[in-house]
Amino acid sequence: MNILAMTRHMGIRYEELGFLVAGAGGLLLAFGNAVPFARRSGALLGGLAIAVGMVIAIVGVHYGRLG
Repeated sequence: MNILAMTRHMGIRYEELGFLVAGAGGLLLAFGNAVPFARRSGALLGGLAIAVGMVIAIVGVHYGRLG
């Protein structure tokens, strides 16, 4: 797949996927802080998911010609 040849529709899909992954990361952070035994792993996985989701959303906005 060539990222540079992304259409506007594909950019919207990338942005939706990025926000979905970031939302799941937020839930992991919230769950990790609520349950005492999952504090460290929930924070690690939640932070990583938010970072990956936002990178996917940025790629969708930039290469999907949404901005």
